[in-house]
Amino acid sequence: EAALDAVATGSPPAVEVLSQRLPGLTLETVNAAIHRHVSVGALSVVVLGRDPQALADAILAPAPSGAPAVPLAAERTTVVPRGQLTR
Repeated sequence: EAALDAVATGSPPAVEVLSQRLPGLTLETVNAAIHRHVSVGALSVVVLGRDPQALADAILAPAPSGAPAVPLAAERTTVVPRGQLTR
Protein backbone atom coordinates (compact mmCIF):
# COMPACT_ATOMS: atom_id res chain seq x y z
CA GLU A 1 0.00 0.00 0.00
CA ALA A 2 2.84 2.41 0.83
CA ALA A 3 4.41 1.73 -2.56
CA LEU A 4 1.13 2.61 -4.28
CA ASP A 5 0.90 5.82 -2.24
CA ALA A 6 4.43 6.74 -3.32
CA VAL A 7 3.55 6.22 -6.98
CA ALA A 8 0.27 8.12 -6.66
CA THR A 9 1.83 11.09 -4.83
CA GLY A 10 5.16 11.12 -6.64
CA SER A 11 7.03 10.79 -3.36
CA PRO A 12 10.02 8.44 -3.01
CA PRO A 13 9.35 4.90 -1.75
CA ALA A 14 9.42 4.51 2.04
CA VAL A 15 12.29 2.01 1.87
CA GLU A 16 14.41 4.56 0.03
CA VAL A 17 13.58 7.33 2.51
CA LEU A 18 14.26 5.08 5.52
CA SER A 19 17.56 3.83 4.13
CA GLN A 20 18.68 7.46 3.79
CA ARG A 21 17.45 8.60 7.23
CA LEU A 22 18.31 5.63 9.47
CA PRO A 23 22.10 6.11 9.44
CA GLY A 24 21.67 9.65 10.79
CA LEU A 25 19.61 8.64 13.81
CA THR A 26 21.16 8.80 17.25
CA LEU A 27 19.98 7.37 20.55
CA GLU A 28 19.18 10.91 21.67
CA THR A 29 17.03 11.76 18.64
CA VAL A 30 15.14 8.47 18.86
CA ASN A 31 14.52 8.90 22.60
CA ALA A 32 13.37 12.50 22.06
CA ALA A 33 10.90 11.36 19.39
CA ILE A 34 9.59 8.62 21.68
CA HIS A 35 9.07 11.13 24.50
CA ARG A 36 7.23 13.49 22.13
CA HIS A 37 4.93 10.89 20.60
CA VAL A 38 4.43 8.08 23.16
CA SER A 39 2.54 8.54 26.40
CA VAL A 40 3.74 5.83 28.77
CA GLY A 41 0.64 6.38 30.90
CA ALA A 42 -1.59 5.45 27.97
CA LEU A 43 0.67 2.71 26.58
CA SER A 44 -0.66 -0.83 26.30
CA VAL A 45 1.64 -3.69 25.38
CA VAL A 46 0.40 -7.13 24.40
CA VAL A 47 2.88 -9.99 24.52
CA LEU A 48 2.10 -13.47 23.29
CA GLY A 49 4.51 -16.28 23.88
CA ARG A 50 5.50 -19.23 25.98
CA ASP A 51 6.32 -17.26 29.12
CA PRO A 52 4.78 -13.79 29.05
CA GLN A 53 5.15 -13.44 32.82
CA ALA A 54 8.94 -13.75 32.54
CA LEU A 55 8.99 -10.98 29.94
CA ALA A 56 6.74 -8.77 32.06
CA ASP A 57 9.01 -9.37 35.07
CA ALA A 58 12.10 -8.48 33.01
CA ILE A 59 10.53 -5.28 31.69
CA LEU A 60 9.41 -4.17 35.15
CA ALA A 61 12.69 -5.09 36.87
CA PRO A 62 15.13 -2.36 37.90
CA ALA A 63 17.20 -1.22 34.95
CA PRO A 64 20.80 -2.45 34.65
CA SER A 65 23.49 -0.02 35.74
CA GLY A 66 23.63 2.98 33.43
CA ALA A 67 20.39 2.23 31.61
CA PRO A 68 17.36 4.47 32.05
CA ALA A 69 14.50 2.93 34.02
CA VAL A 70 11.35 1.93 32.18
CA PRO A 71 8.55 3.89 33.89
CA LEU A 72 5.85 1.24 33.72
CA ALA A 73 3.52 0.64 36.63
CA ALA A 74 3.51 -2.95 37.88
CA GLU A 75 0.04 -2.41 39.33
CA ARG A 76 -1.27 -1.73 35.79
CA THR A 77 0.41 -4.78 34.28
CA THR A 78 -1.76 -7.79 33.56
CA VAL A 79 -0.50 -11.08 32.20
CA VAL A 80 -3.17 -13.29 30.68
CA PRO A 81 -2.26 -16.98 30.89
CA ARG A 82 -2.15 -18.95 27.67
CA GLY A 83 -5.56 -20.19 26.62
CA GLN A 84 -7.40 -17.48 28.57
CA LEU A 85 -7.16 -14.68 26.02
CA THR A 86 -10.61 -13.60 24.91
CA ARG A 87 -11.89 -11.08 22.40
